[in-house]
Amino acid sequence: MESLSNSPTVSNITLMTVKIGMMADPRLKKWYSQVNGTDADRKVHVAVMESESFLSESSDLSYLYNEMSKIRDLDVIDQFKFTFNRFMIPYERLLIQSLEIAEVLNGKVINIVPLEERLQKLAKTPQKGVKRFMRIRNDPSETLFDQAVVDFALISMQAIVAGGNIPCTKIYAAYFRQFMFHYPAISVASMDYFTTYPKRLIMPFKALKDLFFITEYMAGLGSYFEMEELGKSDYSCALIQTTSFGFEYASSNVQQFGAFLVGPFINDNHIANEIDHLKQLAGTSNEVSNKWTETSGYEGFFEWVDEQQDIMLMILGSTMVLDDNIMAKLIKGLQIALQENPNISIITAFGHINMDLFEKLAQTNAPLVQSVLNNKRFKLLKGFVPQKALMSIEKVKIFFTHCGANSVNEALYFGKLLIGFPYAFDQWKVAHTIEEFQLGRAIYKSREESMVWKSESISQAIHELLYNEEKRELYKTKARHTKSLMRRSGGVKRAAEIVEMVSEVDGDLSWKIADKHLTWWQYYCLDIVLVYSFLMYLVVKLACLLCCNRRKVKKE
Repeated sequence: MESLSNSPTVSNITLMTVKIGMMADPRLKKWYSQVNGTDADRKVHVAVMESESFLSESSDLSYLYNEMSKIRDLDVIDQFKFTFNRFMIPYERLLIQSLEIAEVLNGKVINIVPLEERLQKLAKTPQKGVKRFMRIRNDPSETLFDQAVVDFALISMQAIVAGGNIPCTKIYAAYFRQFMFHYPAISVASMDYFTTYPKRLIMPFKALKDLFFITEYMAGLGSYFEMEELGKSDYSCALIQTTSFGFEYASSNVQQFGAFLVGPFINDNHIANEIDHLKQLAGTSNEVSNKWTETSGYEGFFEWVDEQQDIMLMILGSTMVLDDNIMAKLIKGLQIALQENPNISIITAFGHINMDLFEKLAQTNAPLVQSVLNNKRFKLLKGFVPQKALMSIEKVKIFFTHCGANSVNEALYFGKLLIGFPYAFDQWKVAHTIEEFQLGRAIYKSREESMVWKSESISQAIHELLYNEEKRELYKTKARHTKSLMRRSGGVKRAAEIVEMVSEVDGDLSWKIADKHLTWWQYYCLDIVLVYSFLMYLVVKLACLLCCNRRKVKKE
């Protein structure tokens, strides 16, 4: 949004969210209140959708954490079902209720259709000369938006904007949506399902499992779109992929010219702002009180960093909810890691709920917790954590992560090695990929393994990545290569250029599909394979007949 605001061709960027979403980034409150100092900032707006049936207040964070804690023991498909039913479906319905399509002819609005009534009241193709825009319902400004930028998880919105012939861009943070039998995106966790037998033979059944889930999910969304419109969104919208660990290359999506691999949404200004904020938190700025700095763990932060040799940064994400047993094993693992690796230091940051568990453990097992807290090579941070600023510290060598796609992308952007500690959803897949691409180690890679992991495994992973003479150079080289790939992909600046391009061509991306004139069997060259296979069969058959005739002549 910041990058787009600097474009002379863009006059308004508005983010649709709910109140709890305002906590995701401090800039959102500035844009919402319009307390800013630059003309570029005045282009950026935040529209907050009000709803009594959906998370709307910050106090609902406790409800959110409580709900997320329920998914730990579920199958991956059931985790997706739970999350979509609890959060995504209500959120999409709220979006549908808040938006409408406006048809404009010769600069005048001639028709307005709420998204809820689109299928009944809006023609699939606009009349000649008519252009369609998105509009926020009951918005006094009546701003017309000539493009919709949609997150990959908002399935109905993808279909609606594509079906309504609204110029669109889809952003994928983890993996491309793909229902083809060779690429079940949800159920399959590792690359060996694509190439290794007998796992490859299981692939069709995994794909069917994905397909049944998506069908069930779409039914739950309601009759606001058609299945063909969802498919249309894959070629009528530009596709921006923030990263790829290789899974997407098994997908036909990236064979289209409209799929752009841009790397993480990070830019130098954002990093600089976070570093400034970290300095404020550390008390090197007068903007933060010394009392808060002392209690948050940031006091003397940079002096502490200077004294360390190698640092592991542990941030487990805002939605990863541990339990008492896992917290105890985790702290025990940190204790062992500090004892067995004298050159490693650890920075740890827990979210609100996990911090409560940590403090509870400090009461029930004080010797364990105090042994870690009293170690001079351990630092516990509380409250807001400027993750990118911490990642930019050269001495941070390892990122201990819950394997969320965005966090992993950021770590690789800064050239860090990874220790995976997955929790749910696609995180199991990311944990597998971390090891497959030799970018780090995973403490466990499946729900079954997560029940039996040992505290010692954290120390073992640290030793292998940094202090194993035979392996550390390999890991270091892989991290360096990935860092270069991430930084040369274009990032948020490239993503902004793609969004601009879509608006400039009025959403007409028909030129980008190289295979648009091919049928599915032509696309996969099955007709060519069939013809040449038949010719080979005829040659072999003819050769057999000639041999048989010669033998018959000799016998006679």
